[in-house]
Amino acid sequence: MAAVDPKLQASLNRIRLRFLSVLDERLDSMELNFDALGQAATRDAALAGIQAEAHKIAGTARTVGYAELGEIALTLDQTIGAGKGGGADLTQIEQLTDALIELGAQIVNSHRMEMAAE
Repeated sequence: MAAVDPKLQASLNRIRLRFLSVLDERLDSMELNFDALGQAATRDAALAGIQAEAHKIAGTARTVGYAELGEIALTLDQTIGAGKGGGADLTQIEQLTDALIELGAQIVNSHRMEMAAE
C-alpha cells in the first residue's frame, strides 16, 4: 500500500474533525424534524429539514471514513427525494432517520471518549 502524503493526511484529519464537530448539531436538527413528522401540518417542512441534513452528512461522511453513516444518509436523502409530491414512505424514512441518528450519536460519543483520553 502506498504511503499517504502527510499534507494530504493532515488536511483529511482537519476535515474529519470539522465534520465531527458539526455532526452532533446536524443530528439534533434531524431529531427535531423527526419529532415533527407525526404532525401533518409540519410534515413537509420536517421532511425537507431531514433531507437537507442527510444530504450534508452523506456528502462528507464516506470521504472522512464513515462509510456506513454516509450510506444510510445517502439512502435517506434519496428516499425522501423520491417520495416528494405525496408518495413518501414515512415508515422507511422514520427507520432510516432513526438509524442515522443512532449511528451518528455512537460516532460522536466515541470521538468524545477519544478526545477525553488524550
